[in-house]
Amino acid sequence: MPHESRQIGRYGVASAMHPAEGMRVLAGDTASPILAPVTFPTRRLVIVLGLISALSALGGSAELILWPHGNRYVPVDLLRGTPFETFLVPGLLLGVVVGGSSLVCAMAVWQRSRAAVDLTVLAGGALTVWIAAEVALLRGIHFLHVVFGVLGVAILSLGVGAGWRSHEARHRWIFGVTLAEAMGFLVPATVGLLSVRAGIRGLEQAALVVTAGLVEGLALGAGQSWAFPLPVRRLRYTLLTSLGAAIVWLCVMSTVLLAKADGTPFAVVIIASVAAAVIGVGAIGAAQCPRNPPPCATDQAVDRVDRNCLDDRAST
Repeated sequence: MPHESRQIGRYGVASAMHPAEGMRVLAGDTASPILAPVTFPTRRLVIVLGLISALSALGGSAELILWPHGNRYVPVDLLRGTPFETFLVPGLLLGVVVGGSSLVCAMAVWQRSRAAVDLTVLAGGALTVWIAAEVALLRGIHFLHVVFGVLGVAILSLGVGAGWRSHEARHRWIFGVTLAEAMGFLVPATVGLLSVRAGIRGLEQAALVVTAGLVEGLALGAGQSWAFPLPVRRLRYTLLTSLGAAIVWLCVMSTVLLAKADGTPFAVVIIASVAAAVIGVGAIGAAQCPRNPPPCATDQAVDRVDRNCLDDRAST
């Protein structure tokens, strides 16, 4: 007989929780009572910081798009040693990813949207990652990097704090996976940067990055297995995710080597890129596909969701 949940969270809704409820919560089912709007005590501060980030990013994006070959303040020589020849693509990415996410975040928090916490974490993470990537690519730090890096971390921290207080399963997933992936991605990123500085190129560099991808996969798999609302065999899941991540990096580095090879037709590079993307997504999906859950997985899954909900009710 299915396990029954007598109370769900602070809203006191009595129902029989199906084992799939945990996955619906994880997927963001807005029909679930668990997903009612959460308290956002720093609402005004998040709106202000989000607008500052959005306006700055959109202004910088406009400058890069209007002057793709640089100007007296932002010379195109800054792109030397990066994958970009002009500022057009970085400008588009800055406007859409950073500016767009920050603007949507501010609007969602202002409207008290159910997705406000998620969008705040996304906006803060996007700005933080952008600054870190820019410092790594340009191999130098400007005082504006410090200013906007602190801004990104502040927005991210405010979102994480609000989500932590909500006790929602989906926030546990978002925070656990984001932190694990961020820490894991630092390994191949650092290895790639150090290999360039050491003059390591070609197959040697690719092998180092793929090996570092194993570490990234370990971190990602560990974070995901911890945050799952449904039980999984954690060690097996983590190891398989590590293998899947290594395959993804192998596809990426193979495509990069092919693109750098002399005489490679552009069409071949495009086809190889698409094939690498398909193989990479398939590898991760196959590695993370649930296999033979532990005994009594149904009751364990329901108990985990119920326990989080009852803890939330007890704290109010």
